[in-house]
Amino acid sequence: LVTEPFDPKALFVAMGRQLPRVLGNEVLAKSVLGGDFQADVHGISIDPLQFDLDSTHIDGKVSWRRGDRSEIKFDVALDQLEVDRYWDLVAIADELPGNKPLIAMLVPEISLAGLFGRLPEYLDLQGTLHARQMQISGATLDEFKLGVKMGAGGLSLDPFQFKLYQ
Repeated sequence: LVTEPFDPKALFVAMGRQLPRVLGNEVLAKSVLGGDFQADVHGISIDPLQFDLDSTHIDGKVSWRRGDRSEIKFDVALDQLEVDRYWDLVAIADELPGNKPLIAMLVPEISLAGLFGRLPEYLDLQGTLHARQMQISGATLDEFKLGVKMGAGGLSLDPFQFKLYQ
């Protein structure tokens, strides 16, 4: 399946979702989704997955399985991403100061905001995120890699890695 280019903001509004304040018209402005979808009553998998969102291209695979514990697995690679452009989409707008740089939103404030408390209790999550280049609060990280594993009440972030100098 490959979609025609679409406007993600308009899709969210059509689904009855209220979007938080976003930073500029270029955020969530255009998208294309493609992949080989497999689905049954127990879940869905997309392998390969190709997704373009604004100026970011993502390749990889994702699966979600239902059961006593839902299971999400992913292995995705993206070319580049400016994280701060999308911060308002993951922050709870009423609980966090507006436009605060992501680097300043480390664990104490995130915990106070209750973001970790919003994670589903019966979810197993496992995957890897690779990024050729990621920009966070003005810092550029090259060759970023992060492994994530969550289950049984615990969250593990494998030691992430990135290049500081070339």
